[in-house]
Formats: sequence, C-alpha cells, structure tokens
Amino acid sequence: ITRHELLANIAHQLRRTGLHTSAERRDMTLARRTGETPDPQHVDWQMLARNPFFAPAQQDQLEQLAASMHAQRVKPETTLVHTGEAGDSMYLVGEGLLEAFIEGPDGQMLLAGEIATGDVFGEISLLTGAARNATVVSVTDAIIYEISRQDIQELLNARPQVAEHLSHIAAKRQLKDEELRQAASKNLPQPDNSHHDLASNILAKMKVLLDYL
Repeated sequence: ITRHELLANIAHQLRRTGLHTSAERRDMTLARRTGETPDPQHVDWQMLARNPFFAPAQQDQLEQLAASMHAQRVKPETTLVHTGEAGDSMYLVGEGLLEAFIEGPDGQMLLAGEIATGDVFGEISLLTGAARNATVVSVTDAIIYEISRQDIQELLNARPQVAEHLSHIAAKRQLKDEELRQAASKNLPQPDNSHHDLASNILAKMKVLLDYL
C-alpha cells in the first residue's frame, strides 16, 4: 500500500510539471508454463471483501457478485463517466490509477481525489438513480470491473442489512464532495444535511429504486 501511494504521488507530480515517464525496462525469460496463470479479466471475491463497501456481505454472495462482473481495459486519459449523465452501474478498479473531478460552484472542475486499485466509484447513481456527480478519468492503464444494478439488487435480496451500510458510505462520499465545493467558494453555504439525514435519504431512494426484500 505504501509503495502504491508513493508511486501514485510521483506520477501525479510528474503530470503537473508536464513530464512523462519512460517505458519500463524489462528482462524476459522464456520458460515452459507449468500451470494456469491468473486471468486479469476475472476478479477474485477477496478483492471485494477487502473493500469497505462490501464488508457486510458473506463469501458466497461476494463470489456470486464477482462472477457476474464484466471487465474492461482502458488506456490513460480515458473518461469513464461524465458528470450529469445517467448511470445504472458502478465500477471496481482491478488495476491502475484514476482521478475523480466534480463541478465547482463557478463551473470549474475540482479534483475530488484519486481512485486506486480496489476502490469503487459510480455508486451514487447506481443506488439512487441520480445523475453522475463526478467525471472519472484514467491516469494509467487500468482494468475496470463493472457492477450492474441488477447485481447489487440480487445482493440486497440475499442480505438486506447490507443496504444501510451502503447508504452510510454513499452519504460520507457525497458530503465530502459538498465540503470540497464549499471550500472552493466562500459564498457557498455549508450543506444542511447531516450524515445521518443524508444516509436516510439515500436509503429511502434505494428501497424505491432497487425494490429489495
């Protein structure tokens, strides 16, 4: 984790100064394959288990969710989601580094944060039906796994108590974005919603949209 954070910070500073990293030098050794190699298109359920978003789910439920996820490879500077567009899926980063931008009070794009391997994004639209509240752009080559609304609905049908947990995580992220917008403009008032109120509102929308048991 520390090594990844260090390299991510180095890459970020290089981009800010207009420098580009050189191609990595690699030594290749040919050898007979003795077994199956890991498939980068397949996500291990344990990657889901390590993410706080899926913490309450059980192993068999995570295995089922992992099997239904679809992978895509993306190149650097690929825009994966746009602010304001509709979205009925969320994404898990299998490999790579991305950046999320939100629209500020004056229309400028604000860097909301980095999205690294193992992180998720796009969950607000999937859970509530709201338009995308951020634009996400890849910084490096990446593998992204898509999770559909139907997949989440099946998880909630199997384990309804996960819904409240998801609503609190979504509320925390939404409040963080609002605080960033407020910091960018001294004239913008502080958001009125508390974490608890916002989580309750998200949970109510989830019940209507996802119609879980």
